[in-house]
Amino acid sequence: MYRLLKLLLIAVASFARLVYCGEPTGDNVCTVPVEKEELQLERYIQKVPYRTTVWCPDISKGFKCEEVKYGDKISYRNVPKIVTVYVKQCCDGYAKIANDTCIRKFILMK
Repeated sequence: MYRLLKLLLIAVASFARLVYCGEPTGDNVCTVPVEKEELQLERYIQKVPYRTTVWCPDISKGFKCEEVKYGDKISYRNVPKIVTVYVKQCCDGYAKIANDTCIRKFILMK
């Protein structure tokens, strides 16, 4: 039981590291809105012609005449939409270093 719990904790920690990998951590992290293009599935109605037979008074056609009618077909397509997502990045005046923390940028005075 102890080994299973230990294995579960390692799996959760690894998953958390994968999910938050690359995002800066610490006190100097700001959340910034960024516009991003994503594909969204959109439903649309398409007019489709189809042939059918209707009764008509023409004996040469056996009292059946062809007629073209239009029906609706529901289809889906991917449409690019611009959405706003919030990402974490270092605040102004701070830079991200190797261990995903933000430190103050040094400005050299002349």
